[in-house]
Amino acid sequence: MKNLSVPIEHSIPFTNTSMDNSRSVFSHVPISFVAKYCECLAHCPRIKTYLVKTLGIDELSLSTYNIGYCDSAAFEHSLFKGCITLPLSYIDNTVELFGLKIGPAKNHHTDFAFNPFYQPFFTLDALDNVAIKCDSPLDVIAFNEHGYKNTFCEFGSCLSETTIDELKQLGTSTIVYFTSVLGVSFDIAEASYIAQRYGITLCEVNLPFLTRHIGEWDTFQWQLFDKRLTCALSHMGMRNERYQA
Repeated sequence: MKNLSVPIEHSIPFTNTSMDNSRSVFSHVPISFVAKYCECLAHCPRIKTYLVKTLGIDELSLSTYNIGYCDSAAFEHSLFKGCITLPLSYIDNTVELFGLKIGPAKNHHTDFAFNPFYQPFFTLDALDNVAIKCDSPLDVIAFNEHGYKNTFCEFGSCLSETTIDELKQLGTSTIVYFTSVLGVSFDIAEASYIAQRYGITLCEVNLPFLTRHIGEWDTFQWQLFDKRLTCALSHMGMRNERYQA
């Protein structure tokens, strides 16, 4: 099995007993489970289609990042049943696993628990001046494939002081977040107060659609996304890093 290309300091060990209305699950599992879930995905064309056509993750990334699926019928008693799975980091003979439930969610919020001794976010590339906030690790992978390398996902979606402190240490000076008619999932006033103390600026990008399910985005959505992101950053004297060498 290949290890992730993600440095271990960019992922977080934690555990969560999953609430009924939560769309995400996190836990320690044996490394062997990762291979089982990958094999299960290979036999579930409907889920692979969902990953590619809806979430916007190509088949190469499915293999590169050991993305899998925990079929409810095959793994009836697993915490991850009905979840798309993504290993975050390997430690000894266990792996920190993220699971995304693909069934309908009862609300737009997810409860998380994390160990504050580790970085509470996931990213694929070394973040620099601008860090773009995504909703899940799978979104980070999907945006990465479209050239947006400076993305991250915070487990908890609250832009906590722990996250802002870690981003500051990585050289981030601007955090981009997206708003829509549904608003945002964190307290902007509190996040702005914390960010100001760390010398970090929050950059709002308003869109008429949510920044998820990007596999379903058409050309107009991608153009609008890119234009508004570039415009918002330019007003702050920053550049869209997608166009930087």
